[in-house]
Amino acid sequence: RQPLVTSKIDELLEYNKNDVMSTAKLLELSHEMVDLRLNIEEEYGIYALSKDGMSIGISILEKLYEQHTGISK
Repeated sequence: RQPLVTSKIDELLEYNKNDVMSTAKLLELSHEMVDLRLNIEEEYGIYALSKDGMSIGISILEKLYEQHTGISK
């Protein structure tokens, strides 16, 4: 690591601004998927925000299996 030189501050600020704006746009485009995952987390008590659909399905099935059988995975 090296200290940030004064001449690179504007470049860093522009990079950070672009990063924040890109992340906001991504959230805007995928808000329905994010809302679905947040609802799944609340309903099933599993972490789903960063999982893909298959992993979410497996986690839900494991949770339901444990609830119905009393046997943990």
